[in-house]
Amino acid sequence: MKVILKSKSSFSHYYNVTFDFYDGKIRILCDCPHGDWKRVCKHRLALIAGDKSMLYDRRESDQLDAVLARLKNPEFDLVLRAYYQKLAILEKQKKTRDEGIKELNYDFGFRLAEGISISQS
Repeated sequence: MKVILKSKSSFSHYYNVTFDFYDGKIRILCDCPHGDWKRVCKHRLALIAGDKSMLYDRRESDQLDAVLARLKNPEFDLVLRAYYQKLAILEKQKKTRDEGIKELNYDFGFRLAEGISISQS
């Protein structure tokens, strides 16, 4: 079974998100630039989460409900949960890293402005 839903883009057009159920698997594709490179995109994540505000055509709401009903599966839930858990850890590490870089740059900028001792040759 294959279902193609239109997801809103940041502009005035839409991207096609394809849910392809086959051989006990689900393939979810998007024809946006990120999706073309097989990267995660906001269109797929939003529709997987059931965000109907991302539907370009609200008449596809029932189709999204049918897809979501098929996605209610322990294996899919496990993979999705693991993704969000890893993402949360990396976001926290990124925040800590960014704060560390900001502090390091502040400290070094302050030292540069205040003067650094150098030996006279």
